[in-house]
Amino acid sequence: MKYLPLLLIVFISFIRPSILYGNTQLIRAELRKKMAKISPNDAKGLFDLARWCHDKKFQRSEKKLYAKVLQLNPNHRGANLGLGHIFKENKWFSSQNAYMIAKNNIKRLNKWVPASTKENKNWELWHGYWLTVSEVEQLHAGKALLAHSSTGTTEFLTREYLIKSDISKTKTRTMANLIEQAIRIWRKDSNLPYPLDKNSQKVTLKIRILKSYSAFKKMKENNIESYS
Repeated sequence: MKYLPLLLIVFISFIRPSILYGNTQLIRAELRKKMAKISPNDAKGLFDLARWCHDKKFQRSEKKLYAKVLQLNPNHRGANLGLGHIFKENKWFSSQNAYMIAKNNIKRLNKWVPASTKENKNWELWHGYWLTVSEVEQLHAGKALLAHSSTGTTEFLTREYLIKSDISKTKTRTMANLIEQAIRIWRKDSNLPYPLDKNSQKVTLKIRILKSYSAFKKMKENNIESYS
């Protein structure tokens, strides 16, 4: 019963947003009209429309418009900030991760290390993290690994999932193990074994665990376009 709120969140996500927020079709129609009036080379017009999308809680279109602005002007401050980019050493980077990679670092479970650290080591890249042989063996054995922790957020890796969570580490680890076991049962029943070849392409399935239904509701209210 203690995980009921999270199960409820999954159930509620199937309710059409029109029930909760009204019909988004009118906003889409207005967006198409506005877009038709803007030149593809008008960075200011595209940015202004992106801000209009922001006000209408149309995040997907907002981000696409920011990307169009950056194609015209890669240093546009507003568009970069709108996409969550960071400015360091007089350059824009898509994220802190991108900055660290540009500085020739690689990501371990709980820290960044120089890329040269993995030389002559049999490390493997899993879900964006470089893991030792022992850590990979733990994933194959079904154990969830704590990958990252910051104020209010934890991140766990399983063999198939990258799980970001706002609940406690203990509860997240328990859920991560359960989720991983569920997909293993599905694979067995479906006769779809996990590809164990080191050279095979790995697929990262991402899961976001929110702290409460109110957090989920706020997420939907701020991004109605993605739930229609």
